[in-house]
Amino acid sequence: MNTDKKLLLVPKVLFGNVFLKIFNTLSYMKYAVIIEKGEKNYSAYIPDLPGCVSTGDTIEEIKKNILEAVEFHIQGMKEDGEPIPKPTTLSDYIEVAA
Repeated sequence: MNTDKKLLLVPKVLFGNVFLKIFNTLSYMKYAVIIEKGEKNYSAYIPDLPGCVSTGDTIEEIKKNILEAVEFHIQGMKEDGEPIPKPTTLSDYIEVAA
């Protein structure tokens, strides 16, 4: 789980003078993405964000689409006052004889 804190500087106009104000700290979270190949396209979902899914014709498209889906999903959760789940899903690969 990787969470890096970043500072967001937002210009604030006060009596005609511009000041830089530390508006908030943003937490960047790293979520596991599951990408599956279908018959005609790809689908992706985020196990830690139930209901957050997307599709695409190519791997590049599905990566772009799932990122947009996550941003939209989290924005909706914030607007609804819901807590944003921390990433807990781990993924790895194993090798087996086939």
